[in-house]
Amino acid sequence: MFSIFNKKSKFILPPFEELSTYPDKDKYFYRNVAWYWMDDYQIAVIDPGKPDPVPLELLNQIVFLDSKGNMTVKQYVEYAAIKDKFGLHEELDVAILCLIDMLLMDNLIALSDTPKTVDTRYKKPIDPKKNKLAP
Repeated sequence: MFSIFNKKSKFILPPFEELSTYPDKDKYFYRNVAWYWMDDYQIAVIDPGKPDPVPLELLNQIVFLDSKGNMTVKQYVEYAAIKDKFGLHEELDVAILCLIDMLLMDNLIALSDTPKTVDTRYKKPIDPKKNKLAP
């Protein structure tokens, strides 16, 4: 009678052409710098190469916080598409790969061939006043 509720809908991902040729698509990515919440909405990272903390823009922040070493770049693009983290569109892969490349160039995240556990110093936000890990 209510068979419509029993049917599983299949989510079809776009072809993600840029992702298919991305050289690091099968690498895991993880954060490798300390960070803290500036307010309820924005984080800043402690970039060892800069004298002051660097606030991250929203999309960079989303990718940075998701950089936990447990997903490959390819898995993350697919995850973001399914969860609609960035708004699903055909060039979602281009946008995410650009964000990952920017974070890599700034040495805020790193890549690994195998799953990687984020260093305990970078898992949780630090207390910027004490420059220690927050409880």
